[in-house]
Amino acid sequence: MPRKKKTNELSVSTSIPAPILKIEQREVPTLLLAQQYEKVHDCEWCFQFDKDEPHVFASTRKEYTGNDAKISFTLSNTSNSGITFKDIKTGKELTIFARKKIYEN
Repeated sequence: MPRKKKTNELSVSTSIPAPILKIEQREVPTLLLAQQYEKVHDCEWCFQFDKDEPHVFASTRKEYTGNDAKISFTLSNTSNSGITFKDIKTGKELTIFARKKIYEN
């Protein structure tokens, strides 16, 4: 019975005489674990351009004691639907908006 050595994703059969080796690629099962994230109770939401300084656009109030603070944006499918963030120091703007499709799916 040929012996097989396993190396990461490849299985190499050592029963074939050198210098001829048969290499078989095998699928390696992946285990995805649910990651636990820490709740941020005294929270602020930011946006950031590249690696520039983050800009705070919202925060929880000091009086807030709930567990489920969240920010939601709803942008409808109209030509005037959008939101713009502006860095007042550099003048850079980040705009999220709706438009007619340019590329087909």
